[in-house]
Amino acid sequence: MADLNNIPSPILGNGQNHTIFSLQDQNGFSPQSQHETPLHTQDELSSNEQTPQNQDSRLLQLAPELVNAIADFLKPVDRVLFAQTCRSARAKLFEGPLTACRLSRNEYITYLTAQARALPDKWACEKCMVLHPVVDTDTPTSISKSSCPLSHHNPTRIGNLSWKQIPIKHHHIQLALKYTRLQHHGYDYYLKALLKPYYLKGTGMGTDVPLEIRYSAYPKIIKDDNGNLKFLLASNWRYSKDHKRILLHHLGYHQICPHLEWNYCNNCSKRFCDKSYHDSPCHTLYRATETVVEDRCKNQRIGACPRCPTDYSVQLMPEYLDLWVFQDFGSECSPIDLAWTTHCYNGPWGNSANWRKSGPTLYHEPGSVEKWFD
Repeated sequence: MADLNNIPSPILGNGQNHTIFSLQDQNGFSPQSQHETPLHTQDELSSNEQTPQNQDSRLLQLAPELVNAIADFLKPVDRVLFAQTCRSARAKLFEGPLTACRLSRNEYITYLTAQARALPDKWACEKCMVLHPVVDTDTPTSISKSSCPLSHHNPTRIGNLSWKQIPIKHHHIQLALKYTRLQHHGYDYYLKALLKPYYLKGTGMGTDVPLEIRYSAYPKIIKDDNGNLKFLLASNWRYSKDHKRILLHHLGYHQICPHLEWNYCNNCSKRFCDKSYHDSPCHTLYRATETVVEDRCKNQRIGACPRCPTDYSVQLMPEYLDLWVFQDFGSECSPIDLAWTTHCYNGPWGNSANWRKSGPTLYHEPGSVEKWFD
């Protein structure tokens, strides 16, 4: 079981022109924004056309037909990125300078994410569909400082975690992973701010017996067995009630991910609580907590979400109930990647629901996330 006082360090050791893109896919996607820092300005494109061709690449020494035959195996985003590596590649692929304009919405945000990987001062925004400048005061504890002009105009939970969790955004995770990978010391202070522990104290809602709740969150970046950097989050909810007995309904309604919750039936009409809900694999958190609380069992109960990389443990102590949640948000990826969307209640554009029986699923070996915090 994780210890509040022994959480490992989250950090591993060791002149402006504007290009307005006009893009449109079958869904009417057509982002046009003057807030964008351009990927290629008109001056840069003119300069690129005057640069000599790459004569050293053996790949580009092949006939254009062969290069195109090889490129046909690439995804559209990768083909565009390949075409933008140099003038010779663009000529071989018969691609124009703004080929990205022909990408779909999903492909274009993936393209922007790939561009941002090498730019320490930019991040890809799925709302504006542009690269925004990094603001080092934009952290999970101060999201109002975001450089995105639409950050205050999104009342729905699109791309957010549970409202009772740290308000971390996709770009916070991506920036933390990027700075750790680049080892760019000019951003060390910002990296520490992105990985800073988060604390919150309050009173439980939806119950006639208020409980004091102390919430703590510990972001962490690890290197997995394959050498890939991954962003993990350990969250702890501690429920206490002045040494009195804690009952299950005292805890109120709570979700630890889009799929696992407790006291759902106390939070809604009885007609929604059908037998299929109680028999669902997503009912495991409720059953584990019920066993611990109702049976006064001091043994730790552990489990995992069948739909997303989330592990949990529940334990009843004499003075409080401890709930630990461990989540894996994966490596550097776009906001439409499963590693992120499986943790979110809606898709990146609010176009898909993610709950018990619907939405994306990303399997993980139960207990594999918690082990990184042992």
